Amino acid sequence: MRRYSQKNDAIHLADALGLLSPRRNVKPPPKKLTTQPYRPLIFTNLSKGPVAEHYNEIKKDLLADYKIPMVDHSRQMDTLLKDLRAVNEISHRNVLQKNLYNHVKTLQNEDELIELTNLSFYQNRLTMPLFTRFIMNKNLTDLSRLPFNVQNIDKVVLARNGWTDVNFAELKVLLMKKYHDLNKPLLIVKLLKDNFDSEFLPFIRLRQFSPFYERIVWKFYFDYISQNEAEYIKSLDNVRSSFMIWEASSAKCSEIAQVMLAHHEPSGLQQLFLQLCSSNAVEKVVKSDLSEGRSLLLSSLKKTSVKFKIYDIKTTATESVANRALRYSLIHAIENVVNGHFGNWHQDVQLAAIMDQMKHCRTDMVHQGVPQPDTENMGVFTN
Repeated sequence: MRRYSQKNDAIHLADALGLLSPRRNVKPPPKKLTTQPYRPLIFTNLSKGPVAEHYNEIKKDLLADYKIPMVDHSRQMDTLLKDLRAVNEISHRNVLQKNLYNHVKTLQNEDELIELTNLSFYQNRLTMPLFTRFIMNKNLTDLSRLPFNVQNIDKVVLARNGWTDVNFAELKVLLMKKYHDLNKPLLIVKLLKDNFDSEFLPFIRLRQFSPFYERIVWKFYFDYISQNEAEYIKSLDNVRSSFMIWEASSAKCSEIAQVMLAHHEPSGLQQLFLQLCSSNAVEKVVKSDLSEGRSLLLSSLKKTSVKFKIYDIKTTATESVANRALRYSLIHAIENVVNGHFGNWHQDVQLAAIMDQMKHCRTDMVHQGVPQPDTENMGVFTN
């Protein structure tokens, strides 16, 4: 024990005197991180299910499983390109169609008209609107040169060009107009006798004819077959068809307007317009003009009716701004007709009453367009 103590004393002494080499700071080796194995508790196993389910829940909470959807980008790009091409073709086709319509109107050579008609027909592009431009061209006179027989129409072939049953009936109406231009009244009479009761009248009843075609039918029917306008006004019982009959008539315009006033319940402006057409002053001027050939007054009244579609003019409590503007323009147009053909209308009782009612209609429309004041709170400021 003494020897061991002496040895230690010598070391401590040398250390104190600085005779020993300096010690290096030796860092202890890092401790290895040891993870404790997962040991589920019995309580956890019972409350949260088996160990595997518990582990999957922890994994799901720590890292959400994001999956990138499988997308076929090439297919999407192909679809997008097809859509772009389709839109471009549609817009381009519409422009070409419009340009073609305008081009047909300007053609003055019948050979060019026939050639273009044949080309459109054999390409299955001779639609009804396009054929209307061809046949209404005054330079087309020889209908036998058309790519199909207008006297015996092949519906199967024209159906490939998009024609419907209404289009076939419209074609016959156009033929009447063409025969009138070609001075062939017998062919008009034949078409009317063969098709009026079986095709034309049913389509008119169903309102499948546009006003353009319906006016043509009524004009030629009353000119060549029968002048029983009042009977059809009563049997059809339709304001639109009644106005089409009036617009297609000439000598009996005042009488037809009186029948319409008696049979229908027209709206305010419709009633004023019919009262004007049936007035004594208008009837006198129209008869005098027609005896010399043509009535400018009747033409002005018809143009006004066609332009503003008086058959469709309605007055409602909640009408739109566009409808109110249309009625305002109609009043202005009717007043211009009266002022243009009757400089002394103030001296005519009927015309003066009609013009006064027109003025009241305009005033009412102005009041309808202005918001009404809040009368409940006005008493605060009136005392």
